[in-house]
Amino acid sequence: MGYDIDILIPAYKPQFFRQCLESAVAQIEADNIIISDDCPTDEIYDIVKSFTDKRIQYHRNRPGLGLLNNHLNLITLSNAKWLKFLDDDDYLTDNCLKELKAAADSSDDTVLAFCDMKNITPDGQIKPSYSDFADIMTGEEYLFRHYLKAPITVFTKMLIRSDLMLDIAAHIDLPVNMISLDELTGLMAVQSGSLAYTDKTCVYHRLNPEGFSKAVDADLLYDDTSYITLPFMTMTDAFPHRKAEVESLYQIMLKKNFRGSYIKLLDRNGKKDFYDFFKRCRYISAPAAYMALFNSRTVKKLIKNIFR
Repeated sequence: MGYDIDILIPAYKPQFFRQCLESAVAQIEADNIIISDDCPTDEIYDIVKSFTDKRIQYHRNRPGLGLLNNHLNLITLSNAKWLKFLDDDDYLTDNCLKELKAAADSSDDTVLAFCDMKNITPDGQIKPSYSDFADIMTGEEYLFRHYLKAPITVFTKMLIRSDLMLDIAAHIDLPVNMISLDELTGLMAVQSGSLAYTDKTCVYHRLNPEGFSKAVDADLLYDDTSYITLPFMTMTDAFPHRKAEVESLYQIMLKKNFRGSYIKLLDRNGKKDFYDFFKRCRYISAPAAYMALFNSRTVKKLIKNIFR
């Protein structure tokens, strides 16, 4: 039986890469295991050399492509119908692809399947993630019932139809420093077809205290928020009978992202970067920018900075 799935690994960090690649090789359903290596040293290459699996395709990037372009490069290197990204410090259970593909096959119009995921904290503890999903749901059902509680993030837990990723790459001019391509993909998927879910734990995801999600560069944070909210610009066309709810979700998402960015900037960079960032956020949505400003957590951080 052909599964038509490629595993795509945007490699950079070598620390847990061997375990990551071992878990990919264990997926007998994978047609190819494609590695795009951005590591500045030979450490990823040396690990890859120790494997003899003929499905492995290794591509070294000199100079490095960066997080976003490393993912986009992998899309162009695959000809499979289904794409399975795998972060270089995560790992898959032995039946991961089998379970995800079975979930995807439960509906003819599935564009994205995802699984239960366990998080690994920096001190090695295993933590559960939100899992109250139906086995199969329309994009509309997911968006309005689950999105605020559990946005679909972390590529490692997703199985994605390649035409969705190719469409994103071709039609959205993404900023090179974008860090939330995974969440953007989830939001585009809800407009494109059904989503499938399996409650089987198929993925273990490491929470990295120095990861991209902890970034505190103001330009990066602004660009990321601007682009992950782009799908809301077309959602009123996809769900014309729910325009007010779409607008409400959009404002809530902006407020949440603005608040998180405010706190990061106040914690690390002080008041000046925060004030500049706040002024820019008002151009996206003044109501969301002010609601995030007057959130109790933001106010506490501001007061602490004023009297620092």
